[in-house]
Amino acid sequence: MNGKELPGEYLAFVERVLREHPGRVNELERLDNIIEACCRPSSIGAAAGGSGNVSEQERLLAAKESNVEYQKLFRRVEIVQRAVESLTKEERTIVEMFFWQGICIRQIAEEIHMAKNTAWRIKNRIVKKASSFVIGTWI
Repeated sequence: MNGKELPGEYLAFVERVLREHPGRVNELERLDNIIEACCRPSSIGAAAGGSGNVSEQERLLAAKESNVEYQKLFRRVEIVQRAVESLTKEERTIVEMFFWQGICIRQIAEEIHMAKNTAWRIKNRIVKKASSFVIGTWI
């Protein structure tokens, strides 16, 4: 960020954000399913004439927009997705393997045919790149 070196605790925080991303995606899907289930018209309501002119899609959107937990989680998932989309294909591969699958750098280096030191440098570069998306926007 601005050519300055980030303190270690910020980099560690960004690494944790990257590692926890798959869990956040799963939690967002779980919350999404709960909200969708709550917005489905009940058989009693449907038989009685429904809920006015508001479509199920509109109720679902309103429920998601008004759910603070959903919005916070959605923003956090979106931040990491934007960060990952900004990376090269090689960097995305290392994100998936190292941060999301928990494969060690030595094994990653062997699998993608590069020196272990190169894989570490790329991993560190990923964290620095992701920090520009995460630091200051993680509410």
